[in-house]
Amino acid sequence: MFDRSYPRRFKHEKSRTLPGEGKISGTAKGIDEVVNRVKTIVKSGVKTKLHHILIGQNGLTLSLNNTAVAEDGRILDEELATVLSIQDELVIKIDTYLSDVPMMERYFK
Repeated sequence: MFDRSYPRRFKHEKSRTLPGEGKISGTAKGIDEVVNRVKTIVKSGVKTKLHHILIGQNGLTLSLNNTAVAEDGRILDEELATVLSIQDELVIKIDTYLSDVPMMERYFK
């Protein structure tokens, strides 16, 4: 389930961005908002498949696929890249890039 050590890997001034106008879109600021955003995604039944981990000078990128089907038939099937910026061995920012923003908005209405 949810790894309780997850918040300790973040610097105090962390943020997470996601494009669009859906329930999980915009900028989540601070660990509480970031964790609540992740919990919303998990509770919605999203299954995530990891394709690749790409390592850079100042962080890493996760190449992922998210899929889900809501009870009312809404479908989520998108490719995404989640970029984690790292400073002093701690995640300071997470930016997510989506292949289909309108699909995410419909799923997380």
